[in-house]
Amino acid sequence: MKSKLIGTLIVGGLLFTGVAYAKDINMKTVPKNVEVKAPQPPKIVNDKDWKNVTKLDLSMKYDFNTSVEGFVADNSAAYAKEATDDMKEMKITKDKYYYYVSRAYATRNGLDIMKVKGVALNKDFDNMRSLADIIINEQDKRMKDIPKKADHKDINVVIKYRRDASDREIKAIEYMKELTYDLDAAINGWKKPKYGFSYQADGDKIKEIEAFIEGE
Repeated sequence: MKSKLIGTLIVGGLLFTGVAYAKDINMKTVPKNVEVKAPQPPKIVNDKDWKNVTKLDLSMKYDFNTSVEGFVADNSAAYAKEATDDMKEMKITKDKYYYYVSRAYATRNGLDIMKVKGVALNKDFDNMRSLADIIINEQDKRMKDIPKKADHKDINVVIKYRRDASDREIKAIEYMKELTYDLDAAINGWKKPKYGFSYQADGDKIKEIEAFIEGE
């Protein structure tokens, strides 16, 4: 009888301890007055937002505008110009297309330094770089026929052997004019985009310019 009573007390004690432990667990795992927050929808990123994150060497003097607004505006103005006989590039090379080649070098060098955060703007900058590369590469092809032993600094020799500008070079210059115009309109807002080649300006002909870039 005594052993039975002790057994009952032990079982009862275990049950009581188990209930207390369960209550303690419940209190710890389900705190009272905790507000359950609904999951938040993902933030919508605007592709047109941009930020200039260029890191400049303060010990250097740059020969181009390092603000995004200025860089874009200067490129637009440069490619919009028509090459004339009184331009330095024309006097030296007697080649109106070389003016745009010199601009292409300047564009590419500037893009090597300019760094921006912004989906649309980076895509436009990538296309500007690609067009600059095409202009430069096509110009190099024009010089292929100049003999290696000839004086390449003699403009008369260059004119004698220089090929005509290719259709691809001429078209790349035209696209660069139009892309930089639309990008300038989107960034600086003083004119309306009109060609449709800029991501930043919501262009509707971007596939055309990128198909040209990918072409041979």
